[in-house]
Amino acid sequence: MSLPRIRTAMPKRRYSVSDIEFSLLGDIESGDDRTYHYLFAAVPMGAAKPLLFLSCEALPEGGFGMYAYTEFEARPVGAKDDWNDPDVFATDALMVADKLLKLDGQEAVRLL
Repeated sequence: MSLPRIRTAMPKRRYSVSDIEFSLLGDIESGDDRTYHYLFAAVPMGAAKPLLFLSCEALPEGGFGMYAYTEFEARPVGAKDDWNDPDVFATDALMVADKLLKLDGQEAVRLL
């Protein structure tokens, strides 16, 4: 599985934690077979591409699923009905990213 291929997207929120910047993207047009409501991209400072994406995708049964995408794998993380709210999704995505990237609970600073 590869990282999501983004053709166009609008930044909705930006955060910084340690030496990683996180961008919450919306209004996404992708070049793959998935439809993303939001993508939460983790980009190390100075890097050209994200090392992690957390996606918010509508589920057929209702609600939204979160999926983690890396260069090596894609896996489901969870589901929640209110992840269509950008602030709720960003808050939960930061918690998931903290665990996956071993950020040790460092505080996120909102930039946008």
